[in-house]
Amino acid sequence: MLLLLPFLLLPFLFLPLLSADEEALFQARSAHLFDHVADVYNATGYPGTGGTDPGKFFWPKTVARFEKYGPEDALANQWVRDASTINTFHFYFPGLAATLFGWPDAPEVANRTDLILQRIIDSTHPARLQYNIWTSEGTENHVYMCRAPGYLFAQLAVERGITAAPGQPTPAERLAQMRTWVMETSALILRRGSAEWDSDQYAAYNAQSWIVLFDHATDPDVRAAARAVIDFYAASLALKTTQTLQSGPKQRGVPNNNGRSSADFLAWLWFSESDQPPPTWQGSEHLPSVLAAVSAYRPPAISLALARKQLERNATYRNSKPSYLLTRPSETKEIYHIGERYTMGTAFDIHGGWSNASWAIVSWKAIVENTNGSPGVLWGNGGQKSTSHARGRNPYDQFVQHRGTLIQMTRIPTDAAHIAQEVGELIGDTVGHPTGDGWRQRFQTDFIARFGMGHENNPVKDNVRGNVTSANARRSTLFHPGLSRSVSDNIVWLQLDGTYAAVRSIRQAAPTTVGNAVSDTAALGQLAGIVVELGTEETYGSFAAFQDAVLTQTALDLNHRDAAAPRIVYTTLEGDVLDVTFSTSGEWVEPDFDWNYGVTEQRVGFNTEDWIQPSWPSGEGHGRRAVWTVNGEPVDLEGEWPVHDGPNLRQADGVLTLNDGSEAYEVDFSEDTPVFRTYTLTGDTSPEVSIFLVEGEIQLAFTSVNGTIYQVQWSPDLEAASWQDLGTPLSGDGNEIIFSHPLSGLIGDQHFFRIAVTPN
Repeated sequence: MLLLLPFLLLPFLFLPLLSADEEALFQARSAHLFDHVADVYNATGYPGTGGTDPGKFFWPKTVARFEKYGPEDALANQWVRDASTINTFHFYFPGLAATLFGWPDAPEVANRTDLILQRIIDSTHPARLQYNIWTSEGTENHVYMCRAPGYLFAQLAVERGITAAPGQPTPAERLAQMRTWVMETSALILRRGSAEWDSDQYAAYNAQSWIVLFDHATDPDVRAAARAVIDFYAASLALKTTQTLQSGPKQRGVPNNNGRSSADFLAWLWFSESDQPPPTWQGSEHLPSVLAAVSAYRPPAISLALARKQLERNATYRNSKPSYLLTRPSETKEIYHIGERYTMGTAFDIHGGWSNASWAIVSWKAIVENTNGSPGVLWGNGGQKSTSHARGRNPYDQFVQHRGTLIQMTRIPTDAAHIAQEVGELIGDTVGHPTGDGWRQRFQTDFIARFGMGHENNPVKDNVRGNVTSANARRSTLFHPGLSRSVSDNIVWLQLDGTYAAVRSIRQAAPTTVGNAVSDTAALGQLAGIVVELGTEETYGSFAAFQDAVLTQTALDLNHRDAAAPRIVYTTLEGDVLDVTFSTSGEWVEPDFDWNYGVTEQRVGFNTEDWIQPSWPSGEGHGRRAVWTVNGEPVDLEGEWPVHDGPNLRQADGVLTLNDGSEAYEVDFSEDTPVFRTYTLTGDTSPEVSIFLVEGEIQLAFTSVNGTIYQVQWSPDLEAASWQDLGTPLSGDGNEIIFSHPLSGLIGDQHFFRIAVTPN
């Protein structure tokens, strides 16, 4: 019997393979995207017309037009010409890089590449210094959209002999700087995760920068590093995708985006089972997916099954997220559960919720599947920042999740106004607060030291809106668009297509219902909140049976909700006892972004501990995470959790592994460069293989079984008839076999390898 190992490819040549049917679906979806962006999408902000972040709009459209109409397209060439002299911003660079490398023979690309590269290499003019590609600052997606394309621009500048202005680093020096940043940052992402974790707003903007780097870098280690990062984004996105919408908590997210976020469009492109357009093209967040559509990158096949929720159900993942500058691993913990017909995830974080650095955190979110239409959505938090969309980390919200049970608690302390005043003075951005020595002013002072000018839009702001002691602030709310609602037995009942939810209140006798919201309100110093229990038809058979089970099998003990340390005890449908204490005392930080102070020189990277914030108050009134036990066992939120840890996805210590129960795909970035492996989880005839490039030779190191024959084969194009034996058959002896062959003897620009295994 001849057993073929799944394709094993050199890291720098690794091109994941989809089946012919899946590739056809991907190409069909890509064609829909190109058609819409090239011919239908229209927005202000094209070259010379002004607008905000114009490069976000016209470069993807330029790429789509070149892809659809070819390098002679007049409109695309016009935009290349007009854009070659306008000021640049972060969103400008990924699409520009894709254009210069993808269509070098387009007339205006050929005419203006050197001019564009010269402007980028010399982009230290005082008026645009803070937006130069090498040391500019901003949020994570801003930095990635500069540095990853920056490597490519430096690579191209070296190839074309561009010289730098006197006193400025040469293109070769910039290339070395960017290479160091790429290798260090990519390794950190594989070890700790991303700063804008699971951001439905910015996931595709982050991914596109690494995608264009993977497509066009010539350094094999840089390509491998980019590939590893994209695999991380694909795996993370797949885990959170439910009917192409994004479930679970988010850093910089929107709770109810109706399929219009950049992550939703990227999930549709990568993971949809359909060849049809997405439900909507509304907005502009589909634009960054254009670079994924023209890319050679394909997500691992197992990630498709994970995104489509075809793998293990009733599965819980324990995940972690780093601090925003990636300096502290596992700062935020997450529990994420995949039920029979829903997904739900909750973040347990120590963020303060006071500044605009935390205004776009979504603390929890569930997606309810719907075989007959659009899925339903559940999310919520307290109302201190918003009573209409529950977006933003609130200082006085705490959460618990255990499998399909969610507990949301809100408690505004009696001295909340004093705390807000104290924090506002430290931030220095609220009317009546001093501003000379606050976070906002210190950031601006050090920014001036770094760039010789003030930040044109100082990002540090006090973001607690309105009266912190108002009824809105004291209200804990659940939103449930798409689910039908009824009320009985002091419980709000929700349902959609075989998924059921029971919602109880912690303070009121029964929750208040208005529109698509369910809420509970308490007085100052008292605990409010909701308890949500999810179930499905697979478990209970019917909605009536679910209701009966909730009424007869669950229990909510509120006898200690008004204790000095408020406590509730809930017995779930599965019989687990959750003993939960609201933490009234503790300490917190704000997400650090690069808005901190303490650094006075420009930097390529920001992953260092010398960026500092004010010394925030702590102690009573400053707790951020609940404390709870499950059946008497404490849930440890202080130790370090893996980036992902569940049945089909694990990521820890720089190693990411996807598995479908029979095969596994692994990205190992525990050393200096990543190694990619596929291997079977059953049987002992298929070897575990590592593949390297060593001094111009391909090396395959693989385990062997005594008496088994192994034949290494290669192909330049993956056609069935093109596979050729490489070397002679090798006989296994139970030890590791190391096979070497010079690459110079193989034709073509890409090379694929496999091992034919003949058992004894």
